Amino acid sequence: MLDRRMLAALLQPCAIILFSVAGIFIADFDHKSSGAQQHVVREVTLNLLGISEAVVFEVPRNTRSLTVTVGGEPERIYALASLRTADGVEHVGWNERESPGPTLNKFYREEHLCHFPGPLRQCPRLGTFTLVYPNKPGQKLPAGTTSLSVSSEKAGSARVHVILSEPNKANVLHLNLFTVSRRTASVDTKLLVKKIQDIFDQAEVQIVIDNEIALRDTPLSDLTNLMSPKLRPSGAPTDPEETPDGGPAKLALLGHQRLLSSNALNVYLVDSFGGRGIKALSLGTPGPPLPSSYYFRVFVERSSNYEVMARLAAHEIAHFLGLDHPTWWSASDAVYRDGLVSSAEVVTNLMSSGTELNPAQIYVITRSPLLRPK
Repeated sequence: MLDRRMLAALLQPCAIILFSVAGIFIADFDHKSSGAQQHVVREVTLNLLGISEAVVFEVPRNTRSLTVTVGGEPERIYALASLRTADGVEHVGWNERESPGPTLNKFYREEHLCHFPGPLRQCPRLGTFTLVYPNKPGQKLPAGTTSLSVSSEKAGSARVHVILSEPNKANVLHLNLFTVSRRTASVDTKLLVKKIQDIFDQAEVQIVIDNEIALRDTPLSDLTNLMSPKLRPSGAPTDPEETPDGGPAKLALLGHQRLLSSNALNVYLVDSFGGRGIKALSLGTPGPPLPSSYYFRVFVERSSNYEVMARLAAHEIAHFLGLDHPTWWSASDAVYRDGLVSSAEVVTNLMSSGTELNPAQIYVITRSPLLRPK
């Protein structure tokens, strides 16, 4: 292991951040640091309670955001048990003498809810978890020694990706546009992208299409094998998160094989979601900024109405960048709110049924590591 550490240090000195705890450091050769954005990978061990040792690192001055992605076993739920910034503030506050497993299971599997207790907004996920911090205005990311620990249901191991985004103004979002269809009619992608850009203009985010790909040799043009919702007491269905082995994740990996060297977010235009009433889908809130991940995608059902298709695409892209719905409900009909959108703004808001973004939401999406400087 010493030789491997030395080799990693020699090959990628710019990508290595020194951690102040004992452990193994593995440079991520698939996702090298780019410009001032630093990306480090750390292997951690979760104890019998399902909590890892602390990962300790230095945050440079004026860092725009800290992104943490945890990858582990596909059938286990992951979140953070702790995030302590350099000013001494603990943002999660989980009691590390208590197993997080029952709480993770309750909210994720029983309530179908993207939620974990504590002051920090988290969306636990099966297999791969992502957090972008800050994720609301007023949160501080001071320079200095910062630490985090991972939570899950059981003992085991996980891989932690830490991305520290450059301080420059980052406002360019690169996309790859896939048309996955058995239809002969083509999509006017220029018109679609223009209408998506019209929505993101209010955030001063520039949409750049790196590649356009047509996939016509796959049965995944009709996405099935989706997670089944539960019926709430009110009669409305829940909104469960998709799994690493579902149809969307399989299509995500198929598309990645076509563009192995691209770091742009993949957007898929599909024929349908199998008649489930779903019109669009994001595989993360936020999603992992790792192109090889089975969650690195958003999906939109094709439509002849470009206004509708563009709004759905912008809505799902905003999910992937970190925005949730203004209000959501658990399987038991408990109500949760994102705290970013007022009741007066809901109807016209992009994350509801409109196209508008407020300043708090713009702040959140511009923390995403997927946004890069020009």
